[in-house]
Amino acid sequence: MKTYIKFILLTVVLALVPTMLMAGREVHKAHRSGEIRIDNVSATKELRIRYSNGDVDLLFWNKDYILLKYEETAAASTKKEAEDFLNQRNLKQSANGEAHSLSIGQISVTDLYNVSAESKWTLYVPIKQKSVYVVNFFGNISVGEGYDKQIRAEVKQGDFHMTNTKAMCMVIVERGNFSIGEAGYLNLNARYANGTVGFANVLNLDCDHAQSIMIDKVQDLNLHKGTHSNVKVSGLNYARITGTYLDIDVAEVHETAEIADLRHSSVSMSKINKRCEFRGVNYCQINVKVSKTNCEPRILVPDASFSDIVVSIPKTLKVSCLLRNNNGKTEFDVPSSMKQHVVENTQDYSQTRMHTLLNTTSFTPSSVIDIKNSRGNIIIKGY
Repeated sequence: MKTYIKFILLTVVLALVPTMLMAGREVHKAHRSGEIRIDNVSATKELRIRYSNGDVDLLFWNKDYILLKYEETAAASTKKEAEDFLNQRNLKQSANGEAHSLSIGQISVTDLYNVSAESKWTLYVPIKQKSVYVVNFFGNISVGEGYDKQIRAEVKQGDFHMTNTKAMCMVIVERGNFSIGEAGYLNLNARYANGTVGFANVLNLDCDHAQSIMIDKVQDLNLHKGTHSNVKVSGLNYARITGTYLDIDVAEVHETAEIADLRHSSVSMSKINKRCEFRGVNYCQINVKVSKTNCEPRILVPDASFSDIVVSIPKTLKVSCLLRNNNGKTEFDVPSSMKQHVVENTQDYSQTRMHTLLNTTSFTPSSVIDIKNSRGNIIIKGY
């Protein structure tokens, strides 16, 4: 965290240096704008765009050529210095058998000290283009609607915005913010980045020091590599979650949630309808709440350790509950009507205390809570 703060401070200083150096002296500006038509770009090739120190808007249309509109302004102590700065940022093109590339000249550290600049590219890309790959350093990327092929986007020290798309998307946001409306298949890598996702059929998420990721609805969530991050989900069908130092909050699980190899994390899941399984859970806070209606839940925790586990179940649920806790506290905070059959078995050789709870003695329950914990607490609550 200290390294991140130092990086942010350095970035702010670099951004302010041109303003401070030019304060109190005459400032000269250079401006240019225009558009470039780019023909003969095969729709079967990938379009690669590399930009820096400015914003990129990516739009799609039904025409068979690419149109680039640009607008840039530079301010420096002399007119020539401002013009030279813009001249080094001319468009460069290259092509090979796989891709057609568009790029702009990089800005040196010396230029950052001497010149203050604003720039923007707006690209109109054929909707039939096979795939688009855009990278931006120290700037923002915005992606428009209407494209259904493949988009890869990387933002380094900037923001990413996309409304609705049917394209397969792979997005990396580093040290910025993101806003994604609706996507079909989305790979999202957030590094020191915060943002929102409205909806995705499939969301593959990697996050590192993401203080706030808010997801409205997702059919299938795969959190492969999460660390030091907070993720909040309104509703999902399926989830697979792995990570360390995570804070996960899911409002509703319609089908199945599988959590594996989780360390030093907090997980809260409400309205569990069917199955929730925690494997390889260590040093975690787990709080799950079973839905009241139309559910036959299976809450399975086969090998937890040093964890506190709280399961809340409705009073009317017919459930078989098997709890094994080694050197930890186990308690039932349920109404007396649910304690019709309680068996306690202490196994001295393993110091394991086993509890079995059925809310009636004359039926075979379809719902199961099976928890094995070591050196932690297990609490079953009725509501």
